[in-house]
Amino acid sequence: MIVAEIIYNLSILAVLIVLSNFMDDRVDRNGVRGQLLQGLLFGAIALVAMIYPFTYAEGIIFDGRSVVLSIGTAFFGPLTGAVSILMAGAYRVHMGGDGVVMGLMTILFSFLIGLIFYHVKKRSPGGRMSTRQLLSMGVILHFLIVVFIYTLPAEHIQPAIQTVGATLLLVYPVVTLLGGKILSAHEDRRIQMEKLAESEERFRLLIDSSEDIIFTVNRNLVLSGVFGKWMEPLGTRAENYVGKTAVEIHGEELGRFQEEQFRKALAGEDVVYEWEDDIGSGLRYYQTKMSPMRNENGDIIGLVGIGRDITDTKKMQEQLSRSLKEKNILIAEIHHRVKNNMAIISSLLNLQSGYAEGEETRRLLQETETRVRTMALVHELVYEGDNFTDIAMHDLLQRLVNLLERSFQMPDKHIRTSLQSDDITMDMSSSIPLALLVNELVTNSWKHGFNGAREGLIRVSFLRKNGQFELRVHDNGSGVSQEQVEKLRRPSSFGYTIINGLVQQLKGTLDYDNSGEGLAVIIRF
Repeated sequence: MIVAEIIYNLSILAVLIVLSNFMDDRVDRNGVRGQLLQGLLFGAIALVAMIYPFTYAEGIIFDGRSVVLSIGTAFFGPLTGAVSILMAGAYRVHMGGDGVVMGLMTILFSFLIGLIFYHVKKRSPGGRMSTRQLLSMGVILHFLIVVFIYTLPAEHIQPAIQTVGATLLLVYPVVTLLGGKILSAHEDRRIQMEKLAESEERFRLLIDSSEDIIFTVNRNLVLSGVFGKWMEPLGTRAENYVGKTAVEIHGEELGRFQEEQFRKALAGEDVVYEWEDDIGSGLRYYQTKMSPMRNENGDIIGLVGIGRDITDTKKMQEQLSRSLKEKNILIAEIHHRVKNNMAIISSLLNLQSGYAEGEETRRLLQETETRVRTMALVHELVYEGDNFTDIAMHDLLQRLVNLLERSFQMPDKHIRTSLQSDDITMDMSSSIPLALLVNELVTNSWKHGFNGAREGLIRVSFLRKNGQFELRVHDNGSGVSQEQVEKLRRPSSFGYTIINGLVQQLKGTLDYDNSGEGLAVIIRF
């Protein structure tokens, strides 16, 4: 009948585990109350096991109390174990008989072995008992119980060992292992549930503390969740929005616009859009990002949206835009006035040259006038455009070349100019010295490059080459000797002194080429 008794005790153990897990889910095991309740439960199950034991002889019983008391202590601690062994010990004393000493020693060592493995469990990674540890606990305990059989009267020792020895050494450790594994699995599940609850609580606090509008939408375009701290100042609650469509919340026009954005997101794309709404306290501006929510199969099951109040940002942008517009108007006016002032200076120089007595004085006044008009061209281009930092050099040089060609027209000479330029833009700090360089070089070609010739060509090119800018002014005139080139490298005239200064201002290099027709002046920077 021992097999039937073992099955009965196993069924009692299974009930114990179910009840223990049920209680563990509802009462904190780390508190005194939880440990006391677990002790009462394990003690009660041990009593039931002893009430219906395998009776070897009068007063000598074998049951599952060792498994119950050891795993109760190992998993729930000394308080649980102490309560359960007091109940079991008191009842075993009450039963009496020849096996009372063995029974009490079994109860005591079930507690002690369980307590030892309780501390082993606490020191184990993750606070879990391994299969090896559970099986060791069962083997050690039930080996001792076999030893305790020797406390029985002499005539019962050998028959008892023969009857239950193999069961105690082989079956009960396995039962201890199985019971411990079930409790470990429940422990793991409880820990995971606690971590999940903590994670959910952190997520809820994060969401509820956000000033952004966080919401979810199902595939029917109905709001399924609304979260965020933004509702508090408005005196509203999530219940006022959940279960409603955008049309029901915002009205026909804005609601249809919102639903159109929802449909785009349901098609699988992230959608960012801006909208405005009058919430009673004034017009507010919002930016919303909608993203698809997918299940484990990748199917879109709804949308999550994050909306942000950008009213203050919008106002700041509008203020910056107004300030920038005012600044641009002011800068344009400054350039316009500078251009006008230079035009006046140019007119005065032109007028003064008409009254000059000497030819040399008249020539110097005319050259100065041309330089002033060259600088005025830059300011004119800036005023006409809408970009005060990037000046189109092709437009500037074309106007300058045309101006110079008109300025030097003579009845007995036909000198033409041409321009080749890449699409290059520069700021004023570079464009003014570059324009002055072109003015000086073209003027020098007109004055000195065509002695005795009635026709000629001055080619101006401004190109990008090898990561640098290259300005080349090349005439097909009479050219210069190598000795004259060397003199140009050591300038003594006012014009070439200006040229060298402007080249230094651009941090460039100045070179001459007289190997071909005429003279080419090359500036790289």
